[in-house]
Amino acid sequence: MRDSAQWWLQLEASLQRNRVHAFARYFQVATVRPNGRPANRTVVYRGAVQRGDDCAPYLTFVSDMRSKKHDDFEKCSWCEICWYLPVTREQYRITGYAEVVDASNDEVLRRTTRQQIWARLTPPLQAPFFAPTPGMPLQAASASDTTISVDEAGVPETFGLVLVLPTRVDHLQLANSNGRPPHRTCYYRHALQPEEVAADPSSEPEIWRAESVQP
Repeated sequence: MRDSAQWWLQLEASLQRNRVHAFARYFQVATVRPNGRPANRTVVYRGAVQRGDDCAPYLTFVSDMRSKKHDDFEKCSWCEICWYLPVTREQYRITGYAEVVDASNDEVLRRTTRQQIWARLTPPLQAPFFAPTPGMPLQAASASDTTISVDEAGVPETFGLVLVLPTRVDHLQLANSNGRPPHRTCYYRHALQPEEVAADPSSEPEIWRAESVQP
């Protein structure tokens, strides 16, 4: 990986140092609803999907295809992750482009990754994907007849894998008791500026630049 994508190596090291806390694998994902209002939720980080030696990876989480966030992604694929790691007193804000891998995706790597992540979930975590639609009133849910189809690997059609392609990373290191002063670095993929953002940033060259900014 190029030196200019150091943020990913730093994030890996930060996660390793914070592994004593299970909640360090949780982050918040903000999206924009179809009506233009903000939405936010907490999800569990499910690992990285490599894109090549010179590329930062996709960051992943899973989602029920019936949830409202998929309406958000259909309208606007941009999202922002906010990740606070308490042991190292760091915050990562990661702006990215979300791609949802569903049952209809036949690209080999994506289909295989979706199946592998499903297989790693425990039965209690798999169960909600066979339950009634999230957000449905309980009275209606209890009366509904939920029939969910599965593929050859037993993965239900309701199970979605979200791949986030980072385009901007804001890394804040807070001051700590060891005397470390606060430090903040912003990383930009392909020198992204608002007027340069393409509709599909995954097609852009993997070039990053780093800039130290006032915390």
